[in-house]
Amino acid sequence: MKKPNRIVTFLYRLVGMSYVHTSVPEVREALTENLFGPAAERWTRIHAQGAEKLHDPLAFQPGLIDLHAEMHDMWLYLTALRAQAQRGKSANLADELEEAADFMGEVLHHVGLAAEVTVPWASREEYDPASTWAEIPAPPAL
Repeated sequence: MKKPNRIVTFLYRLVGMSYVHTSVPEVREALTENLFGPAAERWTRIHAQGAEKLHDPLAFQPGLIDLHAEMHDMWLYLTALRAQAQRGKSANLADELEEAADFMGEVLHHVGLAAEVTVPWASREEYDPASTWAEIPAPPAL
């Protein structure tokens, strides 16, 4: 079946339905569209234009803090999906979601460190990149 257009897709989502792909090539095509399609090009342009306005490290901070919050939400979602896949006896899916959650946790950590280093050196008592993170408990075991 050919994928429905955006309007049909939108209407189906309103009633709790969504289109699913039935083959790996279809899934890969959808993922590729996300990476290189018109929407990706538009977002690339939007993000580049926004980044060009940042000239001081402190200017990066609000966006990094917002990004950190969004990424934390993604990490929580990946963790929940992984748990559900495991309950549903989908071992391969659970393994891939666990890998994704682990990588998201690493990226989350580094985005947090990037936000920290936006603070001017003069306003810090002592700079140690690991100090802020040492006392944060590790994410729950998957």
